[in-house]
Amino acid sequence: MKSIMVKKLLKGLLFILLALALCGCAADQQPTIGNPEVSDSQAEKRETIPVVEQKTNYVEVKYRATPVNLAAPGFEYHNTDVSSFIRGAWYDKQNRYLVMNIDGIYYNYCGVLEYVWRGFKESESYGRYFNASIKESFDYKNCVGLDY
Repeated sequence: MKSIMVKKLLKGLLFILLALALCGCAADQQPTIGNPEVSDSQAEKRETIPVVEQKTNYVEVKYRATPVNLAAPGFEYHNTDVSSFIRGAWYDKQNRYLVMNIDGIYYNYCGVLEYVWRGFKESESYGRYFNASIKESFDYKNCVGLDY
């Protein structure tokens, strides 16, 4: 009984492989159906436009009316996994704009100079540096005019 089932299975596989060989298709490709009004040479001349995947990472920022896309061009991310309460930091050098995840809440800071960002990244304690050099030094409630 098993040998009959195995023979039928092998015949079925053989049939599929033969069909794929006759249509010129590889096993991992699906056959394509062309437009009968377009010749093969015309189809080859068509340009293929690649699909560009745009990454997004929108977050709600406290005191900001619109969300911020942290994956937008211009943002530099700094991993703060070693911190007990700074969960991530993103900086846009051109706009001097800083976004920080503090205990799960995103805040933004405007007018942050690059040397402050560098100092934050190089600090031994992100939390202490934040409290001493960023928290009360930069506006976090009225960052306007920046679309991300």
